[in-house]
Amino acid sequence: MQFNNSPFRQSFQVLIVDDDEPPTREVSIAFLESADSTIVFEVTSAKSPEEYYRLIQERTDGFDILIVDLKLSPGRGGDLRQGICKVLAWQRLHSPETMVVVHSVFTDENDPDPPDRAIQVCVEAIRLGAIDCIKKSEFSPDIVVQSVMREIRRRRQPDSVFDSDWWRDHWREIVEMYGGQVIAVIGKQVVAHAATVDALRRQIKMLNPDRLAEFSASLDERPRIMVVPAFEEDDDGPV
Repeated sequence: MQFNNSPFRQSFQVLIVDDDEPPTREVSIAFLESADSTIVFEVTSAKSPEEYYRLIQERTDGFDILIVDLKLSPGRGGDLRQGICKVLAWQRLHSPETMVVVHSVFTDENDPDPPDRAIQVCVEAIRLGAIDCIKKSEFSPDIVVQSVMREIRRRRQPDSVFDSDWWRDHWREIVEMYGGQVIAVIGKQVVAHAATVDALRRQIKMLNPDRLAEFSASLDERPRIMVVPAFEEDDDGPV
């Protein structure tokens, strides 16, 4: 999904991965009811990591938003990491720009995993790229949507893309080379570029992890997606 200030309506593809039907339904309704003149959400659901992988493989354009349960099967009755962390690790590698929110019940009287274990895995999920971790409750579907909307607004802000020392120092060469394209940046290097976000996603999937590590100061650093306008300039820079 390309984030911009266009007055045209943007459609965001949402995937909810949860083996519990009521929360899935409630979150779906919350997304659909939040649509307005500029944003619309299209919601798909999966009940297991296996179904998630199948949907990801079937959809070449991917998903913009992933809502995922912390205690995915086979997490119940086993190590929580078997579900959620596998999904998030795959997601970060193949579609790092996807917004991920963890939505889960952290404690359950019938749950063999202690509460602090669930919290540890939630922290790990944030480290793997999730933008938020929200406890399921009567009001949590709306909170999930609010969290996603905040992230959409953040990514739409021009300052979040261009207001940096790196951009100010290199805007001319970036615009000359990539104007009108979408680029993926790690550290201070453009590691991929394409005409559309979908095409860029495909390029990111093909990047060699060893090569990416050469550009990054941290192995946890993810590609930053930037839309480079082909704009005209005055004597002071882009206008």
